[in-house]
Amino acid sequence: MFKYLIIFLEFIPLIVAPGHSLIPTFSFEAAMLSVSEGDNSVEVCISAHDGNSPPYVLNVSTDGDAALHSDYVVPDPFDFTFPVTDISVCNNVTIVNDRLSEKNETLILTIPSSSSGSYELGSITTLTITIVDDDVTDCPSCKDRLFLFVCKNKEMRGDLLPLPCSSLLAENP
Repeated sequence: MFKYLIIFLEFIPLIVAPGHSLIPTFSFEAAMLSVSEGDNSVEVCISAHDGNSPPYVLNVSTDGDAALHSDYVVPDPFDFTFPVTDISVCNNVTIVNDRLSEKNETLILTIPSSSSGSYELGSITTLTITIVDDDVTDCPSCKDRLFLFVCKNKEMRGDLLPLPCSSLLAENP
């Protein structure tokens, strides 16, 4: 009897509930994040939903005007490993806190599409991270530095210093 039951079950089509797929869907948990250089890192999370399949490894691509190793650091390749679906997996992006005064920069992360159709893309496939510069621009302009250089040279030679040099040297010993 069990033999016939097993044969019978082999011919029954698999029924999937409406709105539920056996193919997982991957999506970032946010479309935009902002991080200060001084924060040192930012957590990036990808969610997997609706799948019933083996483990997945997503190799997330990087783009944007932020430079790898100068502005941020991620492993190469930047993989997100999902042992099962219906979970979130998070990785850290290390932010480089340089001492350069520069404009804010962006790092754009993208979940790749599946070439084999083994998974689908969710609603948020691109994440833009803005790295906010936290360095202060209190450096004098080139013109001021040149003038200071000339004044210091005059002072070292023992020349008579004009009034602007005297006040500039008093402010910049």
